Amino acid sequence: MADLMSLDEWQDHLEAAQGSGMTVADYARREGLSLSAMYSARSALKRRQAVGAQARARVAQGGVCAGGGAVIAGSVDGAVAQRGGVGAGGR
Repeated sequence: MADLMSLDEWQDHLEAAQGSGMTVADYARREGLSLSAMYSARSALKRRQAVGAQARARVAQGGVCAGGGAVIAGSVDGAVAQRGGVGAGGR
């Protein structure tokens, strides 16, 4: 079943379709692929790209710590540090 592919495989097909000079519909027909699956994959790839761009922007702004959690001013780590807990080296 050609439609059971990873998004990376669909991306390869979408790039090939664009580079072929054919319409996506013509490319799908020639390759025996589902046109609706190609459009669904294209939408999923755009969403994945948008989410990645948002995550990179948050990291660039210092909004994500190394563990993946949000960095919040006056965070719990700061409160623990003030009380002499783990965050202050009291391990």
